[in-house]
Amino acid sequence: METYKHGWTILHDVNNAEINTIYPPFVQLLFSASSFCFPFSLYAWRVVILAFDLVLILCLIWLLQYFQRDPAFVIVYAWSPLILKEYINTLHFDGAAISLLFLAIVLSLRSRIVPSALVFAFSIQTKLIPAFPLFFWIKKLSWKGFVITFVTCVLLFFPFLFTSAPHGLSGMAVFSNMWESNSSLIAFSENIYESIGLPSWGEGPILFTLSGTDFSFDAFFAAKITGFLIFILVFIYLLITLSRTKEGVDEMRLRCTFVCIAVILLCSPVCNPWYIAWIIPFLCFFPRISWFYLSISCFIYYTFFIPNPKGYPPWSRALEYIPFYVLWCWELGWWKQKYSPKTMEDCNG
Repeated sequence: METYKHGWTILHDVNNAEINTIYPPFVQLLFSASSFCFPFSLYAWRVVILAFDLVLILCLIWLLQYFQRDPAFVIVYAWSPLILKEYINTLHFDGAAISLLFLAIVLSLRSRIVPSALVFAFSIQTKLIPAFPLFFWIKKLSWKGFVITFVTCVLLFFPFLFTSAPHGLSGMAVFSNMWESNSSLIAFSENIYESIGLPSWGEGPILFTLSGTDFSFDAFFAAKITGFLIFILVFIYLLITLSRTKEGVDEMRLRCTFVCIAVILLCSPVCNPWYIAWIIPFLCFFPRISWFYLSISCFIYYTFFIPNPKGYPPWSRALEYIPFYVLWCWELGWWKQKYSPKTMEDCNG
């Protein structure tokens, strides 16, 4: 009885409890299994996250050896302050999605097509981000593997379409329409569009309604469209670049996965620290000063909770992101000068 009283206390403190969850099916199954075995136990969920973290560390060690790098570079992930805070301490489930993504990559490099395809599906159904990097690994999986991944995703997701009828996807609609948190490109673009006369969020004409949520044409909507178009252009460029790569193609697949996820984060209206942590495993292979900086500066996000009422200090995003973009642009320029297109994919880091 005490366990369930404690459980009701936890449920009472859930943020935005009136909004349907946006979590994909596989992570809900993980939550359910953990809660079924040990109701409302934080320690049970901690064991789940730690297990996935161990799997990821083993995958990183294997990949470092596969790409002829020192396995000791796994310490970049294992000792990252951001990982220790967001996954090991706060227990965000993104760590499980990253772990599944890297496990799928390891299995594909070992030519284990069916297991890799299934794990790719589980990764996508834990967090939707791996859906795009999947396309870099299609040739490694073969079309058979891609079909298995697609069918598995559909089978996992299908029952959830009928939950909380008639608006089973209302949570995703509300999230995509309203949420902006710690973004860089989106927040900057929104300010630009407002300065040239576009209405503020929610004040423009309604364009369409999805699952009971009205989407209006305003500065925030225009900023999200801009971010989406930038990502699509980069994604197409990465696909073309990968198709033209002859040597070191497996490493280029991993590099394209890194860049793709990085651009998703930068073009997203939500870029919380536990999202930025997605980049840390890739820094074991492709160290970047810019992303190391952002992995520390993103803790500025938590200044939001200091004042009353809550809000970001006016200097916070400038300190978090301007040095990052300066360093990133410098790295891109330096890289192009130092390495020719023929050898870029073969460089270490």
